[in-house]
Amino acid sequence: MPDMVEKKRTGINWGLIIRLAVTFGILGYLIFTQDWIKILGLVRTADKWALATALAISGGTLCLLSLRWWIILLIQKIHLPLSRLIGLNLIGQFFSAFLPGSTGGDVVRVYYLIRQVPERKALATLSIVVDRIFGLVALLLVTAIALPSQLAILDRDPHTRQIAFSLYLILALGGIIGLLALYAPIHLLPPVFHRLWLRIPGRSLITEIFHGGRAYGRSIPLSLGALSLGCVVHLVNFSASWFIMRALGLEVDFFSAVIMMAIIITAISLPISISGFGVREGLFILLFTLYGLIGDKPGMRGSEYAIATSLLYYSLYFFWSLVGGLVYLGWSHQRKADPAVS
Repeated sequence: MPDMVEKKRTGINWGLIIRLAVTFGILGYLIFTQDWIKILGLVRTADKWALATALAISGGTLCLLSLRWWIILLIQKIHLPLSRLIGLNLIGQFFSAFLPGSTGGDVVRVYYLIRQVPERKALATLSIVVDRIFGLVALLLVTAIALPSQLAILDRDPHTRQIAFSLYLILALGGIIGLLALYAPIHLLPPVFHRLWLRIPGRSLITEIFHGGRAYGRSIPLSLGALSLGCVVHLVNFSASWFIMRALGLEVDFFSAVIMMAIIITAISLPISISGFGVREGLFILLFTLYGLIGDKPGMRGSEYAIATSLLYYSLYFFWSLVGGLVYLGWSHQRKADPAVS
């Protein structure tokens, strides 16, 4: 047994190695094929008021995300101050920015949340998972609403056509799975399933998580409120990127920005590269070309505008990650919440 544990500890993380290879491969290609002097010039001459607005909007997004998480915890009868959840989200963003794993920030959020409510470990962990699920569903809903107006443009390229189809497919499958998880009559399963259940170790923990998940199905108004707030979060976040595009002088309507950012955010959420580097820039180039914002024809803007947009968009995330680092430095002085459970 010790040998197996030691072997597991020293095993090669091939997933991380592949993501590093993809990240540095794409970034290396971009470094040697782009005019970085022009890119930095675009960043330097961008409209400062529009960038400041985007920065403020992205900070507001963090507050809305924390409010959604507060509602999700409220359904589980876990009561924490909104200010504390804002701090936890900032800390999570800090670790997400600097850890190579795709879930580093969530693991840190779970750790500190459990310290606040140690008697509700399973439900505290479940809240992070549900928070992610609500965010994904909200992203798909916003995309599904905005997508019909953009299908004619997206249909021009086979990659974006497949992405649009995949978004609708994921939304449909996710809806079916979600309804089954929340409302499927488990007690009507054949007796053999119940006998197998009695043989599963750790049944009490699984049961607690299961009933905790069902609580979202019983609390329809609060669950819909959290989901609706998730849609608002994405629209606010998309508006920040729209202000960045306007700051660079790009003429793009809001719904086009919504679709572009929905595709980009969905792609960088997948464990393809580290923090979405390379993938994000490549998609900005593809989508800006598709929408006619950049191109190779005389008089058209070059791909430097797409790279500059990507860098400025990431800089918003990086700025609030640094703020999260400052919050983290003082977090050890925070005391455990007063009656957090009712």
